[in-house]
Amino acid sequence: MDEDAVSRSVQGSSERTRRAQVISISSGKGGVGKSNVAANLGIALAKQGHRVCVIDADSSLANINILLGILPKLTLSDFLNGERSLAEITLKAPGGIHILPAASGVADHAELSPVQLQRLSKAFQALEQDYDYLIVDNAAGIGKGVRHFIHASHYAVLVVSTEPTSLTDAFALIKVLTQQGFRRPIYTIVNMATDFTEAMGQFKRFAGTVERFLHTRVSFLGYLPKDGEVLRAVRRQRPFVLETPECPASRNLLTMAHAIQRHFSHPGEDNSFLAYWEKLRYEEPDATQSKEIIDRRKHAEPNFALHEAIQWINSSDQTQARQFIELLMDRYNERFGELPLSLEDTIYRQLELKGFDARQIKHLIGALEALYEKQHQRPLHDLDESILRLFVTLDGSKEKMEHLAHELQEIYGKKFQQPLFGLRAVRTASQ
Repeated sequence: MDEDAVSRSVQGSSERTRRAQVISISSGKGGVGKSNVAANLGIALAKQGHRVCVIDADSSLANINILLGILPKLTLSDFLNGERSLAEITLKAPGGIHILPAASGVADHAELSPVQLQRLSKAFQALEQDYDYLIVDNAAGIGKGVRHFIHASHYAVLVVSTEPTSLTDAFALIKVLTQQGFRRPIYTIVNMATDFTEAMGQFKRFAGTVERFLHTRVSFLGYLPKDGEVLRAVRRQRPFVLETPECPASRNLLTMAHAIQRHFSHPGEDNSFLAYWEKLRYEEPDATQSKEIIDRRKHAEPNFALHEAIQWINSSDQTQARQFIELLMDRYNERFGELPLSLEDTIYRQLELKGFDARQIKHLIGALEALYEKQHQRPLHDLDESILRLFVTLDGSKEKMEHLAHELQEIYGKKFQQPLFGLRAVRTASQ
């Protein structure tokens, strides 16, 4: 997508009236291969001559970049802040697709100003007009941002594995969506199945449970078998549909791409990706709904606050996370007059976690002793304690004691410019 194309799209001067199909790829839990499916499905559609952009909607992990071996220097944040154009942040990826790197806060609108929301709408308008397919690689789970992208998409695809927890978490996601009035088609891809029989068995059990308890139908889009070529491609950071196009996983994914092309109809003007975000942008929750949300959050404390804090740390770099924790500790100290962890616990945890070597521990002890002397205006150990500790260290060794006596005499002589023992004392000692 070049600069001129983006500009024409944003200004509405494009002659194309056919909007892109938006397909969200989601999963109830991580580790089921969702991002790998999203990236390779986009490439499979591109191989059929379609223009494809994969939107990385998981700002905390950015698995798409890792899988494709690309390192974005810019993200959607640079566009929203007005620093870069949409064309500048969009990356060219293997297989002829484009990648739109994620930005924190976009999916839930939590951190966006009115100007940024307007620019976001323009970005989605441009994407809809310049591509045939937008593949959204959602974050795992049932978070607010995940649900927004699914509601905005024309088709929802859930990736599950043969693990029971994968199916239960996917069920939870569908349950939340149906409670929010989601009525669009939901398709399922069973990943890492032994064969078609196992994949279809898993799907039928899953679909039966969803229909029985949620009164919602899900459709079978396809399955990907356990394939060593997929693992090797992941290690090489290459799409498996390009590395080994004839392997079973690649052939099955290409079959799914053909099915999407044949059966997924293009959306109308009133059912666009942009329309959802525009509605969300101007929609104001009523007072009752706002009160319910506030009451629910208060009731969920401290679990809700803890979850939000953990999510924030997961999406931050080390410096930001440290500043956040330091701020919390300061607030705790202001309110309760002490730190949340005792000094002893903090030191012990650090020593156990980091495995300090002898030099580092020695430096730490020296620093603590110096701090003690500064605050209390006296050494940590008095003279008697120091002598006792010294003799324990010498362990009764005659050689060590003679060496210590010699060192003490030298130090005394240099300090006071005279020998430690006078001539008479030396003669008496010799007799």
